[in-house]
Amino acid sequence: AAMLIMAGFFIWKFSDRPPAAQGKTIAVLPLKLQNANSTNQHLVPGITEELIRSLGKLGKLTVINPRSTMRFMASIAPVQQASDALQQSDLFLSGTLEESNDQLKLDLRLYDRQQQELWDKKYQGDIYELPQLAGTIAMDLAEFISINLSEREASRIVDIEPVDPETFRLMLLGKNHLAKFTPQDIAIGINYLRQAVDNSPTNSRAWSNLAEGLCILGHSPAPTPGIWEEARAAATRALQLDSLNAEAWCWLGTTKSYYHWDYDGAVYCYNKANTLNPNLPMSHYHYSWHLWLFDSIDKAVDEHEIAFRLDPLDPFQAARLGHMYLIAGDMDKAYAELKRSLKLQPGFRIGESVLGEYFLEKQEFDSAEWYFTKTRMFSMPQLAKNYLTMGELDKAMQVIKELESNLNPINAVGLAVVYSVIGDTDKFFEYANYQQPHAFHPWLR
Repeated sequence: AAMLIMAGFFIWKFSDRPPAAQGKTIAVLPLKLQNANSTNQHLVPGITEELIRSLGKLGKLTVINPRSTMRFMASIAPVQQASDALQQSDLFLSGTLEESNDQLKLDLRLYDRQQQELWDKKYQGDIYELPQLAGTIAMDLAEFISINLSEREASRIVDIEPVDPETFRLMLLGKNHLAKFTPQDIAIGINYLRQAVDNSPTNSRAWSNLAEGLCILGHSPAPTPGIWEEARAAATRALQLDSLNAEAWCWLGTTKSYYHWDYDGAVYCYNKANTLNPNLPMSHYHYSWHLWLFDSIDKAVDEHEIAFRLDPLDPFQAARLGHMYLIAGDMDKAYAELKRSLKLQPGFRIGESVLGEYFLEKQEFDSAEWYFTKTRMFSMPQLAKNYLTMGELDKAMQVIKELESNLNPINAVGLAVVYSVIGDTDKFFEYANYQQPHAFHPWLR
């Protein structure tokens, strides 16, 4: 009997057992393009994101998002580097990609934290079938790691409309430019996404991608008039075509939070997005700031921490989580995340600007002034507030005059904040009523 027990133990111990899925985190690493040329480079981030999107619908699995995993695109040992950098990840999906005349060949391998290969499989298909191919891969991985899906969940992952190859190319190019997050790249990205919806006006993904680009543009200092109405229309059209499009629910919620001020409607949209795909960091991010405005700071912090867990190497998420901790009064956590943001991307201006607010809160005015001056075009209202708190009214008024001479929607919000600090109610309402309102306008409350 003892020998049988021992034999059973060794069979169990050393058999090829899939990892239990519950609570697992997976990182999808950029595939290595085997036949890279100038016309197909955009496929790597696009296909990586497609795999992440399909896996993200598996609610029992946490999926690290592209802003974090694309850092390993040029790595010669991506699994090793990712396992070092992403300590929270249990599984790593890696492999190679070959493309020829819109035909795709994928060789995928799944590794554990010790970089032991657990699973491998080859796939191929036309590029227009990529959404279904990604769904099939997600289903195969779900089976391997013992995720039990209902028939409804499985159909939502696999039953996806094919996409025209040219539309797919335009969407990938558009998303790649949006990810670079510069004003010029955002404009180029939106142009590609407009072409995508023109090319395939019945494709829900094309419309939701356009809504994303328009929402990003809506946060710029001087957004084009009507941009938020167009964003809402694009998100709404995406949902008319596919009511299960989680990204479309996220961006519709964003328009309701930041511009149309339909606060109950925004909560409904964010909850829909997070139910359909709980692995969308920007949905949790925007919902977090909505909760801070209209519910509680504790709930907002919890939601923001979810967003950061999904994108732990994104300097933007780290900086904004630090900002949220600062608002909540947790100075130690705030400082740690702001320093993490600048370690991830030295000179990251959002991180430096919020770090200035951290030092202002601590009344370390010289340090605050240094960071606000370094990020001056981004932090002029905070710089004026710093001077006011220091009692240097003349310097504050110089900054205020500079803001007033370069009036735009975001500067109007900043001026309203500064005049509220001064106590000038008339000036506060003058700038609070600036037309058109900026996305930051709700924060004046």
